[in-house]
Amino acid sequence: MNPHLALARLRILSSLARRGLRRRVRDRGRRMEAVRLLVGAGNSAAPGWICTDYPELGALRAGHRQQVLGKAQVGYVLAQHVIGRWTKLQPRVFLTNVAARLEPGGHLRVAVLDGLFPSEACIAAVKPGCSGPGADDHKALGDCDSLTAFFRANGWAARPIEWRGKDGVLHRQARSSDDGFVQRSAENDSRNARAGSWNARASS
Repeated sequence: MNPHLALARLRILSSLARRGLRRRVRDRGRRMEAVRLLVGAGNSAAPGWICTDYPELGALRAGHRQQVLGKAQVGYVLAQHVIGRWTKLQPRVFLTNVAARLEPGGHLRVAVLDGLFPSEACIAAVKPGCSGPGADDHKALGDCDSLTAFFRANGWAARPIEWRGKDGVLHRQARSSDDGFVQRSAENDSRNARAGSWNARASS
């Protein structure tokens, strides 16, 4: 297919997808239900959540946010293994976009690959510049201290849920089901009881 026609087709399909997302947001509003937004969902599905992915919803694009949400506010946002694929400045843009629409008492949950996992082979397979499966666009790994400090420096209150300490020990805290489902976590995947990811609940 002609590349220009392929790009035009993608834009049309993405625009139609945003209209569908907008209808789902309106339906939630009519039912007086909180909007639960899953960012970077890929092919996954989560009951009760509006699942989105690029390019139909660019998490960093205010125009897309306006088209999908209109004037609606969001109660819960879950970004699962997305932030680690962005440049250094893009997570700040994301926090600004979320804060602009998060309703009072709302929460953002973020999960990223934990850079303190005590296996050199695992880190080598997922670190920036590696060639591991699905890791070709990884730009950063996280750890509890640096990511908690990042959220707080940008005006958010952060509470770690699952993380590795500097000694490699896995730590976990109780969480609410409202925070969303993270597949690659010790709670939901036995492999991650050995590997784990840093994830936290934050509010602006």
